[in-house]
Amino acid sequence: MSNAIAFQPPCDGEAGFRAAPVNEYGAAGAPSLRRVEARADGEAPKPARAYGRSAGPAPEVIVGRLRKFLAAHLDHRLDMAELAAAIGVSESTARRAVQAQTGERLARFVVNARLDQARAWLLTNREARTQAEIAAALGFSSPEVFARAYARRFGEPMSLTRRRAVVEGGSDSEY
Repeated sequence: MSNAIAFQPPCDGEAGFRAAPVNEYGAAGAPSLRRVEARADGEAPKPARAYGRSAGPAPEVIVGRLRKFLAAHLDHRLDMAELAAAIGVSESTARRAVQAQTGERLARFVVNARLDQARAWLLTNREARTQAEIAAALGFSSPEVFARAYARRFGEPMSLTRRRAVVEGGSDSEY
């Protein structure tokens, strides 16, 4: 018996990858290869022993999925496990990917994505909602929590950002 590792085609001699079903956020991950041991006696190969974890999606892919999911669900209050499950990875994998890509913790990444959206809305000079309405639209528990987080992130209160957008005429681009 040989210990060589060989590629096993996905089905009936067909070459290439078999695409796994994915949701709109790429939750199933990238297609994978099945490693098998090639057998010298011609019998059917048996799966190779797994040593460690599979590689899974790259951190930049995970962070991209998170950004896409958050953009579509800004008003939802999800815990980190639900958020990770929605994009098809474990909570610990999501945490490691965000830390590797952004240097932030996962919860801070989520809050910052919401705050960045608020700033983008305000800088367009077309946002007529009140601070309380924006806070609710972005899933913050209260306008006060939103106001403190906004000032901490951008170094100015939301009202000053809005005023500056009016004076400068706003823009149509995203932040």
